[in-house]
Amino acid sequence: MQHDYDIIIVGANIVGATLACALADSGLKLLLIDGYKPDANWPNNSYDDYDIRVSALTSTSSELLEKLGVWQNLIKERPSPFRALHVWNEDANNKLIFDSADTGTAYLGHIVENRRVQQALHQALAYRRSVELALGVSLETLTVEKDRAVITTSNNKTISAKLVVGADGAHSKVRELSHITTTSRDYQQQGIVANVITEKPNQQIGWQRFLETGPLAFLPLDDGRSSIVWSAKNDYANELMAMDKTAFEAEITTAFQNELGQVTLDSERAAFPLKAQHANDYITKRIALVGDAAHSIHPLAGQGVNLGLLDAACFANTIETALENKRDIGREYTLKKYQRARKTSNLTMLTATNSLNKLFSNNNDTLNWLRNISFATINAAPKTTSIFIGLAAGK
Repeated sequence: MQHDYDIIIVGANIVGATLACALADSGLKLLLIDGYKPDANWPNNSYDDYDIRVSALTSTSSELLEKLGVWQNLIKERPSPFRALHVWNEDANNKLIFDSADTGTAYLGHIVENRRVQQALHQALAYRRSVELALGVSLETLTVEKDRAVITTSNNKTISAKLVVGADGAHSKVRELSHITTTSRDYQQQGIVANVITEKPNQQIGWQRFLETGPLAFLPLDDGRSSIVWSAKNDYANELMAMDKTAFEAEITTAFQNELGQVTLDSERAAFPLKAQHANDYITKRIALVGDAAHSIHPLAGQGVNLGLLDAACFANTIETALENKRDIGREYTLKKYQRARKTSNLTMLTATNSLNKLFSNNNDTLNWLRNISFATINAAPKTTSIFIGLAAGK
């Protein structure tokens, strides 16, 4: 049977575009679609055009992008290396310090602007003739037949492929239309993001303080500012978003114990609900899910995008192995290798972030005692500290 494409990837965000790059030299014909169409005037490379949505890419993630020929261009787009993480509890005197020097490396990873990464990936795809990128085109319907999957799109096209991959985020339409169920947990928190100026330099360090209302993180930007991610319980988050600039600055400076001195808001604020979600299946007949379409976790560990990139690398490897063995890339038997490899790893990280959020985002006396003991124990055990450093670096 003839197909319009071998694989259709729905979602041209960081994970979907990375997967397309990873499969570009496989000999397959790919279509990558996304309903979002970027602003043609962005970026203008000014101080004001920094994206307020950033990600902490581990060294493993940057190595993947380098292998795909993307990092070489992305390194010009003002990523900020971070060489250490400083983490402390609201009531504890112990501060955990994870330093790249302890692993003999220069950095633990890089803070990157999400739109910059996406743009670099799309530029790389422009040189891959095997990949067609269609932006401003969204998925409307999806049906699965014996030997193919068929989609219709918002521009009134009917397209078939051997396999459809959902890389379309936590509210995945591919997942919905494929009737793949999820298990979810609403944290009753919102993540507030913004860019700020701090009185003291951030020193290329990622800073995070655990508060009973949720963790507050400062991530270093290339121009010396910091990107904040403040995960706060819903009522408090609503208060924070309603505050004027002066009140918000006073609140965040106090919440961070003046660790970086006076904090000045230097961008708009945005808030998004925090929810853990895990697809009960990553695959079904001629359908597969990657990234947030398969799993989304609390941002406190900063691993969401990194897990998605690991999905993309594993999925591409699964497809390449199938091609080498002349197997049908859309069969569930073929795709199970990917599901087995990634599902356990992602569930482990999901469980860990759930536990950390429960342990730290409360004012329970017993858990407060446990938090203090945990910080002291980790500080006293170099081997344990090295494990955390490895996780931060994606090793």
